[in-house]
Amino acid sequence: MILRVYTIAFVVKDSDFHTSYMQSPSHLKFDFYQASLSFFQEELGMARILIVDDAKFMRMTLSNILIKANHTIVGEAENGIEAVDLFVKEKPDLVTMDITMPEKNGLEALKEIKQEYPDAKIIMCSAMGQQKMVVDAIEAGAKDFIVKPFDESRVIEAVKRVLN
Repeated sequence: MILRVYTIAFVVKDSDFHTSYMQSPSHLKFDFYQASLSFFQEELGMARILIVDDAKFMRMTLSNILIKANHTIVGEAENGIEAVDLFVKEKPDLVTMDITMPEKNGLEALKEIKQEYPDAKIIMCSAMGQQKMVVDAIEAGAKDFIVKPFDESRVIEAVKRVLN
């Protein structure tokens, strides 16, 4: 295991930086915190992930696998409508999306997200026997797919490949 230690250095002309920072509006402190958090997440290979599946058990399974790999789950959706709404709100680094869901399926949600956000990184999740839908999803812009039941190493491998 490699332990990296980071030091954030500031070049400040204001000799009273500490006082001025401490008196700055709280939203500036929050922005600094968010920027620092984003830097560390990128540097350490962590991603902000949205999980979309109509089955609670599958969402929990993926969530446990991804959290164990040091990723952050920014939301869970159980259908394509919720997926699109949460994507717009959270702007995750990656989405895992089930294909077969009620109200709006994963393929429709994928197309809607990719239309507005062409750089969106989406991994489709499918059961065995859905090869045609997987091909359609890849053609529509999905970056990869994983097959249910989930194999932990395959999930992590797909996530790493799509993020890099």
